[in-house]
Amino acid sequence: MKKLLLTTLLIFGTAIVHGQDKMQFSIIGGYEHFKKENPHNQTAGYGLGCEFKYYFYNRLYALANFHAGIYNEFTPRTAMAEVGEVDFSMHWRTREYKGGAGMGIDLLKTQRHNIYTQATFGLAKLKQSVPVIHSYRPTVEMGTKNT
Repeated sequence: MKKLLLTTLLIFGTAIVHGQDKMQFSIIGGYEHFKKENPHNQTAGYGLGCEFKYYFYNRLYALANFHAGIYNEFTPRTAMAEVGEVDFSMHWRTREYKGGAGMGIDLLKTQRHNIYTQATFGLAKLKQSVPVIHSYRPTVEMGTKNT
């Protein structure tokens, strides 16, 4: 399943574009790794989105976009050991949905490439699963003797 998903999202950072002179539609997908977000958490996942641009003039445009992502987050026990005596790690999954609208401008437009800047505003919805805790300490049941 992972190979199929990776093959499908091999577009990593590229966009499939179809449009006319005034309209442009893009589909964007890829693998995302958030290394600097939190130095203790290991966060990575897959994202898929689409973007619609409508050009008012040669370079000025309005845009609407949607993004969906699934991310796995893992906090190792060494990161939590700084807090005190902790001997477990946590793993959870986050689903993210974002929609937005805004304006943009093409700074440099060549035949095959664009350099642009854009600003969007919108709403985001995060759905996080219940963390799964992996314990590294042997458990002792109540009412039993430790020998």
